[in-house]
Parts: sequence; C-alpha cells; structure tokens
Amino acid sequence: MRKLRLLLAAPLVGLLIWFFYPSEPKGSVFKTFTSPDGRYVVTVYRYVMSFALPGGGGSDAPGRIELTCSDGRLLHKAPVPMVIMAVDEPEWFKDEVRLPGILDYWPLSDPCSP
Repeated sequence: MRKLRLLLAAPLVGLLIWFFYPSEPKGSVFKTFTSPDGRYVVTVYRYVMSFALPGGGGSDAPGRIELTCSDGRLLHKAPVPMVIMAVDEPEWFKDEVRLPGILDYWPLSDPCSP
C-alpha cells in the first residue's frame, strides 16, 4: 500500500513542480537597454507563468536580468522577483552599470568590442 501511495504521489509532485516553478529557458524579453557606447546590453527577461495572479498585469512576474556584450556574450545575470522592478534605465559609468533598486553594480571589466 505504501508503494502504491509513493507511486501515485511522485508524478503529482513532479507535475506541481513543473506547473509552479518557472524555468529559465521559457523567459521572454521584457525590456532591453543598450549602453551609450553600444558595447553592452542589459536585457530583462520575464518568465512565462503557468497561471496568472489576480490583479497582475504580467509585470509582476519574476524574471532575470542579463548583461551581455553587443555580440551576445553573457557577462552577468541575476534573478529579479518582479520584472516591474527593472523598468528604470540603468545608470552607465565607464567601468560599471548600476540598476537602481535591483543591483548595486555590475563591473564592465570584460572588454566588449564596439
């Protein structure tokens, strides 16, 4: 009887994890910011949710932020609890980028070609 319960519970747990856990590859581009010199790009990805919460317009969905070179090389990435937090323009400096309210800074130490 215990084996039967375990056999029935395992697929249910797997289904619940699949349903409620947003997977990174299912993210869609929410917003993109390019550095003034065109060498770096900050992209905000919104995770595709299996369900919608009442009152949400999609911008309260979790996601991630990536800093890449303009050629697509990934330099940094970080999760963001709600993509609405990442709609402000990043602050670009000579050797770092700041994302107010999300990250103190990401260093721009990797030389990206223009």
